[in-house]
Amino acid sequence: MDIRALAGIVGVAAGTLQPDRGHRVSTVALIGSIGLALGTLALGNASAGECAGGHDTGHSNSLACGNDTSIDIGQAQTSAAFATAVGPRAYVGELEGSAVGYNAKAGAQGTAFGAYSKAGLDIGFLSSGSTAIGMGAEAGVAADGQNEATALGHNSTANALNATALGAGATANFLASTAIGQGASTTRDNQVAIGTGGNTYTLAGVNSQASKDAQGGQTYLMTTDGRGNLAVSTFDTATLEALPAQVAQNSTDITTLNTTVNSHTTQITANTTELADHETRITNNTTELADHETRITSNTDAIAVNTAQISGLDTRVTTNTTNIAQLDGRVGALESSFQDLGGQISENRTEARAGIALALATAGLRYDDRPGKLSLAGGFGNFKGQSGLALGLGYNPSLDFRLNGAISATTNHGDVGVSLGASWTLN
Repeated sequence: MDIRALAGIVGVAAGTLQPDRGHRVSTVALIGSIGLALGTLALGNASAGECAGGHDTGHSNSLACGNDTSIDIGQAQTSAAFATAVGPRAYVGELEGSAVGYNAKAGAQGTAFGAYSKAGLDIGFLSSGSTAIGMGAEAGVAADGQNEATALGHNSTANALNATALGAGATANFLASTAIGQGASTTRDNQVAIGTGGNTYTLAGVNSQASKDAQGGQTYLMTTDGRGNLAVSTFDTATLEALPAQVAQNSTDITTLNTTVNSHTTQITANTTELADHETRITNNTTELADHETRITSNTDAIAVNTAQISGLDTRVTTNTTNIAQLDGRVGALESSFQDLGGQISENRTEARAGIALALATAGLRYDDRPGKLSLAGGFGNFKGQSGLALGLGYNPSLDFRLNGAISATTNHGDVGVSLGASWTLN
């Protein structure tokens, strides 16, 4: 048994223990008030270095166990109060730190557990209150002031103020961020990152009655982007529940609009047919007028002949003259009727062409299809000399639903048309 007591206030030294084959435990009371050093225990063929004896300690309430262990405070290579270092090359550099494992390092109030683990202490940097558990785990060692960081797992890293990394290879290097799961990594301050792109997620209680009872007020849909960032959508469940009725109403409105459009198409077709008929009648009237002119010319020639033949027959000449005058009146009336008919046909044709120009201008309107966009559209149409202008307004509440309306007018006659439309994507 080897007992060594060093001078100090209330120094205590305990004896060695030899379980077998002469291995021993050496305990030494260190210099300093209330100093206490406990020996190591060696069993079987194993050997153990002395706790405290021969190691770099000497401060009150400090313990160092294992080869090349040391406890320092600042740059002074003096002992750190209330510190614990266990394992070869284990090192505590500030007050109340604990380092357990080969080459483990701990700073003020830090805890490093596992080979090569670091908690709040590295070359040139100091942080307090950090915890690193697992081989190669690091917490608060990349810069000063990365306090209260926590890294749990093999090669996990939490190098930021209040950062937390849980899982092998997890990384949380941003302020107050948390990485949970093997290989998880944060990319911004205050972020909580769970797992990686290859993970699936199961929340067994999300559909429980207790979870539903915990919700209050209006409820909303959760959305995500391609990188897994979650947010609450402005699209609430009440709106979603109202969609079937709205879709049904939209379907009814669309059916009504289709009926109106079909009616307009039928009317346009009828007008086109009527215009063609008018053109045929005009052609026929022109031919008839030419025939009348030929007949009038023939009659004039005949009258001249008859006048020469009946120069002595005043009564018959007078009668013929009267008849010719009546015929001239009828021809004049017929010509006037043809002129009126031609004007009416021209007016109908102009109005039909203006209507076609309005339809073309409205058909040319285009709107922004992106959700949430309110867009203004203009259109111009021209058909056979008649022009139409259209101005429309479109709004897309979502990818699946769109509203639009338009007003159109002709440039020649001042006629005005109005159209409204809506669409809903069903799949």
